Amino acid sequence: MTLQKAILLVLFIGLLSLVLSNCKKSCEQNQVVDLKFSQDDLKINPYSGNEELIFKNLTGDSLILSKGRRLNDRYIEYSISYEDAKLYHNGCQGDYFWADKNGTFFQTFPDDSITSLDITLSFLYSFDNPTSKKNINLFFFHGRNNSGFEVNLEFRNDSLFKYPGKPDSIVAYHNQIMIGTKTFSGVYELYCPNGDPRNLEWFKIAYYSITDGYLGFLSNLGQLWYLERKVN
Repeated sequence: MTLQKAILLVLFIGLLSLVLSNCKKSCEQNQVVDLKFSQDDLKINPYSGNEELIFKNLTGDSLILSKGRRLNDRYIEYSISYEDAKLYHNGCQGDYFWADKNGTFFQTFPDDSITSLDITLSFLYSFDNPTSKKNINLFFFHGRNNSGFEVNLEFRNDSLFKYPGKPDSIVAYHNQIMIGTKTFSGVYELYCPNGDPRNLEWFKIAYYSITDGYLGFLSNLGQLWYLERKVN
């Protein structure tokens, strides 16, 4: 056997060994947790999406939101991203978990502007932070050239809690409070900072009840919308 043939044979054997070694590698995957909301968890969001919400301001104008929708979703998350798995792990994304996501969304377009009112429930679990905490995102936007209201809070059972070190805050819990011309019970007064400093006006306060949902919104310039009526 010539030296050239011997070298080619060694290279072939080496390549074949590498291919066989890769073929033997299996993708080991395990489901680490399956996160599901209980029926009690879902009550933190009192909307079905079929309601008609009528808000009023102090000058008598009305803001009507209807034809909402409540969505239930499930998603899967892997410990290794798709891109990294493809580049470094033969396409194997490793362990994974399933989680629920639930939300209600209302939207309308009065007077060439936009109004959105949303609630989204999610789990904060991740592979870097395997926590059991559950998050509620509360969002409201109305008008033009201003910033909407948005906060993220932890919820447990029928209560809301502020995350330490976060600007979103719970200003107070009112056993009873008058908002506009209406009196409500069991109300959280929530605060958020201006999400866009380019806007001089933003909705900084929201009033929220576990049983009735959004009860009102107040901007830094004194514009108040309060719930006049909810039609189921």
